[in-house]
Amino acid sequence: MGIEAKRMHCLVDGDNAMGVITAIFCTDLAIKLARDHGIGWVVAAHSNHYGICAHYANKMAKQGFVVEVADRKGVSKISNAWGADSNGLSTTNPKSILNGGGLLPLGTVDEASAAYKGTGLSMMVDLFTGILAGKAWGKHVGKGRDLSTEANPVNPEQPVLVPGDPEEAHSGMCAKAGGIVYPTHIIEHLKTVAHNYKIPMFVFKEVNK
Repeated sequence: MGIEAKRMHCLVDGDNAMGVITAIFCTDLAIKLARDHGIGWVVAAHSNHYGICAHYANKMAKQGFVVEVADRKGVSKISNAWGADSNGLSTTNPKSILNGGGLLPLGTVDEASAAYKGTGLSMMVDLFTGILAGKAWGKHVGKGRDLSTEANPVNPEQPVLVPGDPEEAHSGMCAKAGGIVYPTHIIEHLKTVAHNYKIPMFVFKEVNK
């Protein structure tokens, strides 16, 4: 195999070797790079199918690798999008993740770290694989949604939502209020604009959410 390395990232030429062999080599190399530099990024070319991808992910995950390096190097605080403690709550303490916690999945905890992608992506994968495989999927679409929304949330005040839920709730609030609901600061801004341009301000009323 050929290797083109630049510190924490590497390009591996598989030379048409078996995918499993190339994948094991790349996994071990990524672990070594991460130990040396804090991150390991390895890309393989000219290879073949590597089999069960979870095998290689588990090999690194079992070492708690994302947080293990940070902890070993004396870093006391990491991103809250990386892992959770033993109670399932996101944490910035690498030791809490290592002691009974675990890594967070795609989607993590907030919009800044792409939290909105987790549920939607899993649903799209389910739909596309069902459709492309020619399976009967139509009547089962709701099951994935129900499974997600019925899950126990970490914070009871923030229930599990799926794409469309916030919009549906807002639409219901507008219907109940009898019109479009605007935040107070928007109304104040519109008042200023109407005054400056000497145009009538539309009629509005205060509502309680």
